[in-house]
Amino acid sequence: MNADPSQFRLPGAEEARKIRAVMDAAGLSEAGVLQALGIRHLSEYAQLPPQVAMNRVTGGTPLHTLIRLFLMGLPVPVMDAERAVAPMSLDEWVNAGLIVPEGMMVGPGVQLYVTGKFIVANDMPRRVGDRFEIRPDAVMSIGPTTLSLANLLIRRRVGRALDVGTGCGFLGLTCALHSERVICTDINPRAVEFTRFNAGLNGLANVEARAGSLLEPVADDQFDLIVSNPPFVISPEKTNVYRDSGMHGDQFCQELFKQAARRLKPGGFCQALFDWAHIYGDNVTERLRGWFEGLGCDVLVLHATTLDPVTYAANWARQAAAQSGMVSPQTVEADVKRYVEYYQRERIQRISHGLLTMRKIREGEPARQPWFHIDDFPPNFSGFAGDQVLRFFAGRDFAGMVPDQAMLTARLRPAPEVRVINELAPSAQSPRGWAPSETTLRLSRGLMYTLTIDPPTARLVMGCDGKRTLREVIAEIPSQAGQGPEQHTATALGAARKLIQKGVLVPIPAPGAEPVPELGPGLG
Repeated sequence: MNADPSQFRLPGAEEARKIRAVMDAAGLSEAGVLQALGIRHLSEYAQLPPQVAMNRVTGGTPLHTLIRLFLMGLPVPVMDAERAVAPMSLDEWVNAGLIVPEGMMVGPGVQLYVTGKFIVANDMPRRVGDRFEIRPDAVMSIGPTTLSLANLLIRRRVGRALDVGTGCGFLGLTCALHSERVICTDINPRAVEFTRFNAGLNGLANVEARAGSLLEPVADDQFDLIVSNPPFVISPEKTNVYRDSGMHGDQFCQELFKQAARRLKPGGFCQALFDWAHIYGDNVTERLRGWFEGLGCDVLVLHATTLDPVTYAANWARQAAAQSGMVSPQTVEADVKRYVEYYQRERIQRISHGLLTMRKIREGEPARQPWFHIDDFPPNFSGFAGDQVLRFFAGRDFAGMVPDQAMLTARLRPAPEVRVINELAPSAQSPRGWAPSETTLRLSRGLMYTLTIDPPTARLVMGCDGKRTLREVIAEIPSQAGQGPEQHTATALGAARKLIQKGVLVPIPAPGAEPVPELGPGLG
């Protein structure tokens, strides 16, 4: 690998299209990989014993050769490689940096990740004996956090989108499917080069990659959508560009969000995964709220995990060891000790991780203060959830601005993924020997929240068919013992507001209004 990062180059758009045509002709696609490996989902690949996976792609076909080279990182015979890259020549792939000669064999110069419509290239870790050598400026493969963020992105049609800290460019490529133009930025020149190549490899002419820190490369440009999977790890070092910012504590993410808020168009969204510190003596919610004061943005934080410093440090130390093959307990123990000492100096008590979604208040809106809300991420998450995130914002707008009398005239419907489940339990008092014991409201995909609800709330959800007004639905729900009509209505209205804020019930738009978009399948 070239020691000078400024000299690192990958093929341009025209040659990238030729390379993609070769891959397509070989059958290199998500479906082709799944079939070749005998698995149903890409996540199962990591569970296959390496020898089993290798034995399933020994046929010497172009597809098997490309899988062994670029997905498994294995050398292959020159003759197999020549057949796999035809009608291009092997020299063209070598000159492009995709293949490395190794005598009578060739090895991979890059690693490929295949998912959905995309084939995405990144740095291939270099094997040195029984471990892997990962260069400090390595452009890493698409990991679970990037895939999670991709499935949480609000994919409405927009003009301009920005991906900050783009890495291999995957989030930017995802945005390119619903944006007129996407700019991807990264402080790492290798990341910029990989993003340019990956845009060409996937035929996306509306993606531009620029080098620079944070939002410096875009000057004063304004965007409808800003996304980022930044180097959010709170660490005492800057060893790996892709995860370590080199700034104290969680200051990097604070600065990122401040800059992003200034670049958002009114009504635009910023979405990012991030970590934040719990500082001794500080109220963590108020500290986090303070990050966004004066930015003119509504903020939703979905909190996923909170870890003590030792567990947090051990998780990242083990991940680094696994990536490099250096699994020495002494190495991991030394890393953990160094991290924990840093947290003690910074007065960090715990560290949380979650998703930020920030929306710039529109000009001309009724005067109001931006809202800040933290909710817990559900225990289960599967598939696309960007439409649900957008419904959270639309729901809080509606529930917060519409007075009771107007709310009673609203027509509501359940979100498509809502399920109401009634459980029965044996009962000697019931004529049939069974009686209702619990009613559960569950979301069947995306953010798979599960809520235990009472019978009146269940009747409310099932009664909202989008045709009748909320007043008509409430009138059909039996009032609870001791409740007068006004109290019954107020209780039902309170429940409806909470369900609207949670995105469970969706107001039917007025004629001519733009419906809430529900775009895109899950990725990865």
